[in-house]
Amino acid sequence: MKTNKPPWVLDATAQAPGSQDDFVGWYQSVYISDLRFEVRKEEGEFVLGEFALEPNPDALGFLGQLGDGTRLGFRYNKELSQFEWYSPTRDLPGRLPVARIEAPSPEGSDEAMPGTWIGVPFIKD
Repeated sequence: MKTNKPPWVLDATAQAPGSQDDFVGWYQSVYISDLRFEVRKEEGEFVLGEFALEPNPDALGFLGQLGDGTRLGFRYNKELSQFEWYSPTRDLPGRLPVARIEAPSPEGSDEAMPGTWIGVPFIKD
């Protein structure tokens, strides 16, 4: 059964970054609307919240590690023209596409983007 994409689901299509600096900004998960994050550059280092991001030596993007040791990658997928989280060690299944968004206002609400799960499609390579 195929369902149409709800109108509030973001379009992840994005222009390719030219450098690591082009990753700086706000992002929101396409499938999990409550998942928003900011990639910042502080004193020459790239950070996501409290986590340091290391430039990926093999591709334009970053590698990071969660507190439990799980490695995550953040990259621009040229084939799909989108930014995405992925598992470089394949500890986690699939990829999670994200869309660039404007910085949310501190007093903003989620009325325009309801926190609804629509299902996350897993991509098997």
